[in-house]
Amino acid sequence: MHNDGIEPNMIVAASTRDKEVFTSGNDTSDYTPTEESINTGQDEISDQAMEIDTSPENLQRSSALFLLGLKEKHKLTQVTVDSMVDSITTLTHQNVNCLRSQVFKALSTTDISPSVMSELEDCFSKHENPFVGLETKYKQMQYCLKNFDFCEPVTIELGERHVWKGSGSSRKLVTKHDTFIYIPVLQTLQTLLNNKAIMSEVDKGHKSSSEVLHDFCDGKVYSSHSVFSVKNPSLQIMLYYDDLEACNPLGSKAKIHKLGAFYFTLGNMSPKLRSSLASIQLMALVKSSYIAVHGMDAILRPFVDDMKKLETGFEFKVNGGCLKLFGALAIVSADNLGSLALGGFKESCSALKMCRHCMATKEESQTKKFQLREKTSHKHQCEEVEKDKTGEKSKEYGINRNSILNELAYFHMMDIVDILFSPSITEDHTAYLNILINDHHEEFCRLYPGHSVLPKQHFMVHMGRLMIQFGPLVRHWTMRFEAKHSYFKQLAQSLGNFINLPYTLASRYQQYHCYLHTTTQTEEFPGRESAVETGPGETVANDTLKEHLAYPILTTFKYALSIEHMLVLLFVLNMIYL
Repeated sequence: MHNDGIEPNMIVAASTRDKEVFTSGNDTSDYTPTEESINTGQDEISDQAMEIDTSPENLQRSSALFLLGLKEKHKLTQVTVDSMVDSITTLTHQNVNCLRSQVFKALSTTDISPSVMSELEDCFSKHENPFVGLETKYKQMQYCLKNFDFCEPVTIELGERHVWKGSGSSRKLVTKHDTFIYIPVLQTLQTLLNNKAIMSEVDKGHKSSSEVLHDFCDGKVYSSHSVFSVKNPSLQIMLYYDDLEACNPLGSKAKIHKLGAFYFTLGNMSPKLRSSLASIQLMALVKSSYIAVHGMDAILRPFVDDMKKLETGFEFKVNGGCLKLFGALAIVSADNLGSLALGGFKESCSALKMCRHCMATKEESQTKKFQLREKTSHKHQCEEVEKDKTGEKSKEYGINRNSILNELAYFHMMDIVDILFSPSITEDHTAYLNILINDHHEEFCRLYPGHSVLPKQHFMVHMGRLMIQFGPLVRHWTMRFEAKHSYFKQLAQSLGNFINLPYTLASRYQQYHCYLHTTTQTEEFPGRESAVETGPGETVANDTLKEHLAYPILTTFKYALSIEHMLVLLFVLNMIYL
């Protein structure tokens, strides 16, 4: 008799010998399994059962991954996890006891030997508690450190200060240590390289074979770089910095728990894979107030030390062997204030030389005549600023200090990148962009003769040059990095505990990162489901641009819109037109 809703050709045969009976069009109503087929089926089931790893070690590993995923995927507090461990243990204990009672009752009338009964009892006893060795937070963390590729956050002391604590007669002066949390970059890289999908991206690269610039590897900086152009493959480290507000920015605790977040990603991965938040790695977390007190360079010191090791070649343990790879800091992305802080420039436009790209004064920024900053003169200016105790040189050059990032052999802070939106460009497009920007500035001065070109408007002048050097700036924009903030904001609100917040968030994120890479197949890219590709839109030649749908609209509004809005509008209209 056929099962309802199941076609005959969907029924799984009991054995290889009887497969021809269960085919479409054959009547199976009179089929009777033979003794041989039953025995064969039992043998197959027995073989499958033997393949299942029921060892205590494997069961403990599964339980550890269950707790890790439960806590980090759903951002649960440790108290909640501990409560669930107790409840699940109690429930499992009750179910195992019930099953044990029923099994022994059914076997009491048989002649099974005492040794078998003892073996069954041992089996039941082993499964009464699924979380043996994982009962507490400490035991769970120790298991992760020992058995998973967990990169533990490192607490680094910045300094100490004395603060008054308490009130009234109990008021006393105590020593407080200022610290920040650093995630060792080289250890994180080793975890990434043990994923075959990521290692494949590093090996094959994605440099364009045409003159069209699609990514950083198509720009002039990459092709002339002392590491990237010689050592193949080499690791391209892209750094990002921004502040994030862990609490409600409008609440009473605003700015108290404000954090400085440092992330990095691998430029070796294609732009589509880099768009996934899983490809963005945490590098450091620090209270923003500590940056103001101890300086940006103190936070960047351990990162720079790791990058120096990578520049000279570092041996990674990959898939059971050793692999020596070279690498360097390729790009630093940040908003305007973040870029100035990282580069050691004045974080306002009050300086005589207010642009971090060139030596233009406010008067010169109204024209097209200005000199670009370059490494040799910048180093000399930094030395003058350090010697000058009056602060006049700092105001003149717009420099606060020589950035620690300039210690790296193959990087200089003259190369910080802003944002642009084109996913694929040619040098002709950058030339046209320069025309648009100059046209915009001239028309701005004509329409508003009483106003000067703003510093941020002046910064646009450098965008075309930066695109040729680094490829499309959309590949380095801050949008995806800023999206990474949401994880830490949600987690902070969920935990509700702001004592040593940087360590708490860093530790929890590293546990999530550990879970993600442990549960993902090594041939697959973690977080691949959320990876998206920007564009591409239609490539429009300069001589046909006027006939394009976007051109009449841009011509109408180009003097009323900023250049950023014009470019966004062009991008959107391109997509609509397609």
